[in-house]
Amino acid sequence: MDQRPALPALTGLRFVAAVQVVLFHTRSAAPGLQRASFLDPFGGGYSGVSLFFVLSGFILAYNYLTPDGNGVRSVRSFLVARVARIYAVYALGVAIGIPVLIAEASRHGGVMANARFLLAVIAANLTLVQAWIPAYACRLNCPGWSLSVEAFFYLLFPLLGWWLCRRRTAALLVIAAACLALAYGAALLYLRVDPDKLGTVTAASYATWLSVMKFNPAIRLPEFALGIALGMLYLRAPQALGHRAAIVSLVAFGVACVGLAAHERLPYLLVHNGLLAPVYCVLIFALAAGQGPLARLLSTRPLKQLGEASFALYLLHVPLIGYCARLFALGGITQNDASWPWALMYLVACQVTALAVLHWIEEPSRVAIKRWLSPSPRTD
Repeated sequence: MDQRPALPALTGLRFVAAVQVVLFHTRSAAPGLQRASFLDPFGGGYSGVSLFFVLSGFILAYNYLTPDGNGVRSVRSFLVARVARIYAVYALGVAIGIPVLIAEASRHGGVMANARFLLAVIAANLTLVQAWIPAYACRLNCPGWSLSVEAFFYLLFPLLGWWLCRRRTAALLVIAAACLALAYGAALLYLRVDPDKLGTVTAASYATWLSVMKFNPAIRLPEFALGIALGMLYLRAPQALGHRAAIVSLVAFGVACVGLAAHERLPYLLVHNGLLAPVYCVLIFALAAGQGPLARLLSTRPLKQLGEASFALYLLHVPLIGYCARLFALGGITQNDASWPWALMYLVACQVTALAVLHWIEEPSRVAIKRWLSPSPRTD
């Protein structure tokens, strides 16, 4: 299959999705920011993960599938490319999260008393299976749970993508609707049954079944499958929106912003698990056409660069909270006493770190891992 044209606006969109999540955690880490009402929309920034899942399915379909029903040519090459893409930065996130995890254990019974648990959490994270274990999913480096979910998606993609790319357009639309029904239905069933007896569920809630609903890869699969179906629809009709793509992208972006602003009036679990996925689908489809002011803005060189670094930004920003808090405190800037200066310095530190990791770790390691895992040419 020939290399398809790049979709630069979607690279810029990755940065927007990452910033959603980063600002959500920044707002939580700096208590003074919670009194700033204009930051309220970022209280729903966790929805950015849903955007990542849909976008991931779309991009993989665009790069690996064909409109006439051909799937992944080499499963090995596909999986090697995925490991090379994610694992070095992911492992870095685990590494810098381990001291934070150990420090937490030392405050709750001591490291030796928690040694078995610590080793189990680290092993689960290194093997990308933590999202299957509710107690481990958000330990060590919380954003890593979504990479555990993505790893499951990658394993399924060669077969799932092959099956979806052979479906007719009408069937893809039905499948997309079914994916949304499954995502919404699972969340609504949890809220109706309330197996954890929480009553009201918020972003601060924690319970075993709630963790299953939020983090379990099988529960989040409909969002990824929706993205694959969307990618196939785009491959078959990339100019379906025509000149309307520009206005459609702006409207979809506006609706997404309104949805985030209204997150406190909506069921938390629904927002977390894909309530805005249809809006994200429209936004992705329209931006892929590359038309209009929003697409041009997201395609600019600075935003493309930030989009490339968004993976590191997303994966490293949570463990960096603890390190930045200790560093900034040396200069008398704390999370509680000076939230705005603290938050601004933290965000700059995160972005600088992400760009440095992109250029000095992520890109070189991607090449090295591909070379290491790819079969060597025969010499006989």
